[in-house]
Amino acid sequence: MKANKTLTVFSWALYDFANTIFAMNIISLYFALWVTVDMGGEDILYSCAISGSMFLAALAAPVMGAISDRLGRIPFLVFFTAACCVATALIGLTDRLFSGLLFFEQSTRRFIEMCINKGHMS
Repeated sequence: MKANKTLTVFSWALYDFANTIFAMNIISLYFALWVTVDMGGEDILYSCAISGSMFLAALAAPVMGAISDRLGRIPFLVFFTAACCVATALIGLTDRLFSGLLFFEQSTRRFIEMCINKGHMS
């Protein structure tokens, strides 16, 4: 039983570490530079993408929370983690600003929904 608890704690620690890295690097630093420096876009485009993702996540949070309570949190965490990873990877595969902004909006919204579902935000 002790080994199982240790594995659970270690797994959540790795999950939180990955969440921190995503929030610190993708959301707050590198994507803004990609928009403005690499793609030549305006700052307002990054601001609109992050604001849009937060607005949509706020609208979806009550529904997602109710579904999560009914089905269980682990399936939702797995789904939103995978969706966030896929959308973030697609940012790196695109060379178009608009596509990158859409993928960023999706990855950020999935990240916010993961945090809401996990209990970081209420």
